[in-house]
Amino acid sequence: MDLSPMICLTREQFKKAVFGVQPPEFIVEGIAEVVKNQVKTLKTKRVVVDSFRSFMIHEPDLAERRREIAHLVKALTETGCTCLVTSEVRTASLEREFQVEEYLAQGVILLQTITKQDTLLRAIQVEKMRGTAHDTQPHPYVITEREIKVSPKERIL
Repeated sequence: MDLSPMICLTREQFKKAVFGVQPPEFIVEGIAEVVKNQVKTLKTKRVVVDSFRSFMIHEPDLAERRREIAHLVKALTETGCTCLVTSEVRTASLEREFQVEEYLAQGVILLQTITKQDTLLRAIQVEKMRGTAHDTQPHPYVITEREIKVSPKERIL
């Protein structure tokens, strides 16, 4: 489902527009209900939300934004699907601030571009994965037409 046009609507417009559904008070709750209903209807096994930030950009109040994030994560969890949520971060360095969605997620995988000896390298790093031991070091990867190839024996740092 492409819900990107819905994100640009006002609260009132959104209430009238979403597939005949009268969503709860605000956009995140409405989108969560639409996604849950579509998962049931289509018997979906996987859900991708790209990008999480696009849902939150409209809310300047940090406490309300956190509430909305928690609501959306809960709704996605309740679908029983494998969910992949993308989110942009300002910096992927060690000094970066963790986002609230990272605390709620079962896993956090960073895709970053790192400069090493005047060369740009793509790096993947499993920063968090609940319930399993994992390598936390960044490793180079390439994207081909068919797959993402990670070089687990090569280290970036």
